[in-house]
Amino acid sequence: MTKKYVDLDMLHHYKDSATFSHFWTKPQSIFACWRHWFISSSFQAAPDGGIPFKTHFFSEDQTSSVEVEFALVGGLWRYALELTPERILHESLRRKTSRYFSYVFEHDWHSGAYAVKQQGFSMASSEAKKVRRNASLISTAVQYGVPLAGIMVNLPIFSNVFQAGRKHLDFHRIVKATDVFREEDPLREQVVSLLQEWDFGLSDVVIEEVSVYEPG
Repeated sequence: MTKKYVDLDMLHHYKDSATFSHFWTKPQSIFACWRHWFISSSFQAAPDGGIPFKTHFFSEDQTSSVEVEFALVGGLWRYALELTPERILHESLRRKTSRYFSYVFEHDWHSGAYAVKQQGFSMASSEAKKVRRNASLISTAVQYGVPLAGIMVNLPIFSNVFQAGRKHLDFHRIVKATDVFREEDPLREQVVSLLQEWDFGLSDVVIEEVSVYEPG
């Protein structure tokens, strides 16, 4: 059987950072960085400004949406965002509590006003209602000391892709990524499943630990 080897730098993940499983192509990896900016720093944008993104030029609809699952603080989470260049239409964070995901917060635009539901997010309702049309509820919650929001905005984002193309090989990150996938088998299985969708000849990804002798 022929073994195929995977560039683990492309699938880099730290235990306390998000696994953006749907954004590993070049333009989507850049969008993952934009999404991190939106979650962490959109509160700092001009209050009367728009949201800095554009839909695909072939798209007739100005609405874009994204949903991401990630591992954080010992649990599985799901973040969803729907927006236009003018405003957020929907933003939500859910955590898997059993077989299903339960909402932590939901932030929706309805009939000319925002409605916010919370369950364990611990942001004052009076402040949550003031969130701006161009700012993430998470980014806003940081300003009020919400603990979970503080954790999320400080998540490190690592990628071997940036605006100019692919970054040079970083062996340190490969080792770190390998350690994570070796210790977290559900993540390794997710990676294998995704890679099998892209490469019909791949049967599995096996990570083996070996000892290396360095003389001197």
